[in-house]
Amino acid sequence: MNYQTALKILGLPDPPTPTEIKKNFRVLALRFHPDRNPDNPQAVSHFQECASAYNFLLEHRERWFPGAGSSAAEQSSIVIEDLTDIFDDIFGFTRDDRILGIQTPQTMNLSPAELAFGAAKEVKTEGFEKCPSCHGSGSAEGFHAVICTHCFGGGRIRVAGGEGEHSFKICPRCEGRGRGLKRRCSDCDGFGRLRKLTRQLVEIPVGLLPGEVYTVCSTDQKSKKKFSLFVRPCLLTGNLFAVDKSDIVCDYPVDQKILDHGGELDIPTPWGFASVKLPPQSREGETKVLEGFGFYKNSLREKRGDMKIVLKASSRRQARKGQKNLLKIMTEGNPSYGQGKKSWWKKIFGLTVVFLLITSCATLGLKKKATYPAEVNEAMQSAFNEAEALYKSKEYDQALSLYQNYLTSFAYNKLADEALYKIGKIFFIKKERANAILKFEELAQKTPDPAWQAKAYYMAGYTAMTGEDWEKAQSSFGRVAESFLSAKFKIHYYSLKIELGQKRGLSQSDLDYYFLRLVDTYQENPDLERADLEVPHLISSEQASQRLRSFVTSPLSADSLPNWFSDYPEGFCRPYVDYKWGKVSYEAGRTREARKKLSRFVHAYPKHEYTESAKKILRALGGETPVDLGEGKEIKIGVVLPLTGPQETYGRAILWGIECAVGNHEGCEEAPYTISGDGQRVSLLVKNSGSTPDEVTAMVDELVSADVSAIIGPISGPLAEAAAKRAQEHKVVLLPITQKTGIMGVGDYIFQMGYTSNQQIEDLVKKARDRGIRSFGVFYPNISYGQEMAELFSTAVRASGGRVVVKASYDPGSADMQDQARRLKTGLTRFSEGSGKAGFGALFIPDSYRSVNRVAEGLQFVSVEGIPLLGTNAWNDARLALTSAESYPGSFFMDVFFAGSEDPTTVKFASAYRQAFGRSPTSLEALGFDAVRFVQQAIETAGNLKSSKIREALSSMTSLQGVTRIRSFTSGSGPVVEPYMLGVGADGIRQSR
Repeated sequence: MNYQTALKILGLPDPPTPTEIKKNFRVLALRFHPDRNPDNPQAVSHFQECASAYNFLLEHRERWFPGAGSSAAEQSSIVIEDLTDIFDDIFGFTRDDRILGIQTPQTMNLSPAELAFGAAKEVKTEGFEKCPSCHGSGSAEGFHAVICTHCFGGGRIRVAGGEGEHSFKICPRCEGRGRGLKRRCSDCDGFGRLRKLTRQLVEIPVGLLPGEVYTVCSTDQKSKKKFSLFVRPCLLTGNLFAVDKSDIVCDYPVDQKILDHGGELDIPTPWGFASVKLPPQSREGETKVLEGFGFYKNSLREKRGDMKIVLKASSRRQARKGQKNLLKIMTEGNPSYGQGKKSWWKKIFGLTVVFLLITSCATLGLKKKATYPAEVNEAMQSAFNEAEALYKSKEYDQALSLYQNYLTSFAYNKLADEALYKIGKIFFIKKERANAILKFEELAQKTPDPAWQAKAYYMAGYTAMTGEDWEKAQSSFGRVAESFLSAKFKIHYYSLKIELGQKRGLSQSDLDYYFLRLVDTYQENPDLERADLEVPHLISSEQASQRLRSFVTSPLSADSLPNWFSDYPEGFCRPYVDYKWGKVSYEAGRTREARKKLSRFVHAYPKHEYTESAKKILRALGGETPVDLGEGKEIKIGVVLPLTGPQETYGRAILWGIECAVGNHEGCEEAPYTISGDGQRVSLLVKNSGSTPDEVTAMVDELVSADVSAIIGPISGPLAEAAAKRAQEHKVVLLPITQKTGIMGVGDYIFQMGYTSNQQIEDLVKKARDRGIRSFGVFYPNISYGQEMAELFSTAVRASGGRVVVKASYDPGSADMQDQARRLKTGLTRFSEGSGKAGFGALFIPDSYRSVNRVAEGLQFVSVEGIPLLGTNAWNDARLALTSAESYPGSFFMDVFFAGSEDPTTVKFASAYRQAFGRSPTSLEALGFDAVRFVQQAIETAGNLKSSKIREALSSMTSLQGVTRIRSFTSGSGPVVEPYMLGVGADGIRQSR
């Protein structure tokens, strides 16, 4: 190439200026860059031609910039330095990003007040400044830099990654600089930038949640230049409480005397104090939910999570110390507790006094008095008595007028509660139900007395039931704090709840709960007669007791065990619930759980009517203690996972789940179903699976020689198949964690832990068809994972009687997803013009959670919207939130694990895992956890550590209990799963039906 040709290619005059070179090359680079023209093979040659012309001008800069030495070098460096923003437009990342690599999130230590109300935090940020030696060019003095034609100036090149993923690696020619250098600048090593550590003031907005990664934008106070920072909020709470998304879960120490005799607690929350009343005989482990006292769920401040208080029995000194620490954390810098040091200390003093009064008076049964705006004086009392006299004589119209005058004439006081209640009763008697409900709800909102509030909501619900407004009745009853109702109102309340539940088709187990609570109330108040109750529709004590007997003897599936079993309060019926729990576990084959529950029952209630029956079951199980495998006996479990290489991240995640299951991490000691602590020691023999079938079979041989009871892993399809063949030869149980279809066909010692691709697609299509969707679109990433899942999906749709209207691929590494989305629309022959909706019922996108939002934004740009998006379990990550959810209502995918499930076992596992690792578990950790759990269940069922006995037990189990939805194994086929249907919205992932 000569000088004139270079000028002609770039369209430059002779001689050009640095500005003209920059401008013309920018236009041509943006037009012909290969990343912006993936379907145009000529674009590569055009861009290389432009880059060669540009490089030629830099090499011969004396032709267009006469001069000498540093001045010419400085001008040429300005050209290449100013071109940085061109490649920012093309690649979507800055030159500074190329130097840093992927920016790691910065942990922000925040107090509860800063998380609740937002804050301004000073942080250390790592930025860059231009290298003064080379003026940003990266070249040593006297040398020049040129655009790298291997990475086309990007500094990195795209490579295929794992399933559904693409990743980038540093360009091997320019080492990430984006330019070729004959000699590097010694000061900046050719990058043209020097790292610079600065302090910046960052505004932390409301709505951030601990553990998640966010992009926070702020402005440099000196240069006024805007910058963004990845942050991961971390609460400074020590071991005081944990945060589950927007919910706060707190172990709250309480004096044992308060638990025994009852009392009232003032709980410090991010939003001030919340009052919790404890009835007598409260038990350790009970959870009190303070609705709306958690953190904001998003930046819109529309809704807050809850604060869940778990009661922990403590001595008075320990309780006082723990409550003081929680109070200190909550009040520090919190505007909800007053402004300034003086008011804060006043609040501390006041709370200390309250705490001392509660702890000293709890044994006397004293209650905290409600505070009213006004005290009752003689005039108030006289006016109220006049209205009461008319009410008692049933002159309701005159009484109503006087009650209403009373409320308008005097400030709100204690008698105003009674006046509002009587007004509601008069409307109730006159069958003006709408007015009655309004007055009862007004009382509930105005009164400072929780007893009146509970009574008001109870009456509002009862009034709605008399008018057969079942929805309103359900809503009002749901707001009743039943512990504040008197015995006679509580009996009627439970009777009404049962009647309402029968009208609305409530499940048998939920009705059982209210019958049991009714029995408890009758037993606690033996002298209460029917004549003492104000209203009809009561269920008698005899009827409730008959239902109690029926509850104990009626069949119940272990899979439908209601959540209230674990939270049922102490009382007359609690032993019956415990016995029923153990009996159901025994009938379902849950040996360990049955033994545990019934042993505790026998110990706690030695003279109960069902104690002998419990002992009989325990004898059938082999005694009242767990199966004795030998004191100090070592249970060896082999683990074969990728601990190096491209799949290391997945292997480490599974290993953490396995280690959590055996209690190897602080915080996981309380994880459910751990197999340590029963007299046996669990030993994990961990091996790196390597990358070839020969390597993984060698690992299996080593573990068999070590006499393991079972082996967990590996994860990749080819390695899992090789490991399965060798494990079958040795006759040792293998639990590979893989989605490969048909792996259990190798032999009867193989038990697959995973949701196979075929199962996943079939379940997804079935759910979509159940929702009435008949036609589908498929938009898949043009990689092996996307191609495979797209083909499986198309086959499943056709088999179900549906049809695929359009099918298109996209380049997952493309910076212009809008252009990629046009391929889908172009291939659609029946697109509804002007309707804003696609010409099919749902769109399948088999990509990872990282790409969903970007793909959805591209689709939205070309007006393919108004339909649900369907995904694979690669979507299942807590970081996924569909920002354009309104444009894609009803989007969902299927998986065997959901960290946000309300299942008690999953809740406990997720909480333990977060405590141990500081983040929510994914499906990988859950599968690792359950693999250990299933081996443990098999060992207990078999009462033996031999692999052959474990195989027999695993093959016979029909109701495996873990945190995933794997229920059993079908020999030669695969795992039997009951998957979650998981919806995706702007607020994240949620369980759907």
